[in-house]
Amino acid sequence: MLSNWKLYYRELSAFEKVNYLIFTIFSLAYILTLQYRPYAFSYVIKIIPILSLSFISILYIPGRKGKYIFIGLLFSAAGDIFLAMEGDKYFIYWLGAFGFAHIMYISAFLKNITLKRKRSFLSLFFVIYGLIIGYLLLPNLGKMFIPATIYLLLLAFSGISSVIGRDNYYMVIPGTMLFMISDSIIAVNTYLTKIPHSSFWIMLTYFPAQLLITYGSAKTEVSVKKHS
Repeated sequence: MLSNWKLYYRELSAFEKVNYLIFTIFSLAYILTLQYRPYAFSYVIKIIPILSLSFISILYIPGRKGKYIFIGLLFSAAGDIFLAMEGDKYFIYWLGAFGFAHIMYISAFLKNITLKRKRSFLSLFFVIYGLIIGYLLLPNLGKMFIPATIYLLLLAFSGISSVIGRDNYYMVIPGTMLFMISDSIIAVNTYLTKIPHSSFWIMLTYFPAQLLITYGSAKTEVSVKKHS
């Protein structure tokens, strides 16, 4: 496993290495300063890791897939800003921004659909997890029921599309899994029950989710075929 990571690192360009380093520094900085929020421009620290990934996506992921991932990351950064704002009125904007981000991710992942048994069973995670979260949350959402249901469906289908798209490198799948877990923590903490240190768990799953989605999408076709 360690030798694989060394190989992955050697494959990266200098620009990619710099941006992954920026991602690592600022994501750790944000997580380690969560207890001091709100502080001036904390949302800037929060979105810098996502913007660094967006630079990689637009330059190193070829074709329309790169454009879709790039737009998805930009809308994710916008959603991060809305989530950092105080007041429930911004929650619908967060849902909208991340909902559109998932539409972009789905568009990027759904290419050359395949239903190989080795990977397709992973779709059950998104179906079962989505049903559990929906069962627990939807009765408590009130006026947010419809937008939250639409978002949950997009979130689950984003994960399923990462599994059934043959051109998706395997690292994309745990990325979409972590994304679903991160968003479910936000939803449970907001509408069901307070989770201790929720912000820590949200960001600890969210940043790696975006990293795995971007890195996995940037892998070459050769690497995809080796792991499909």
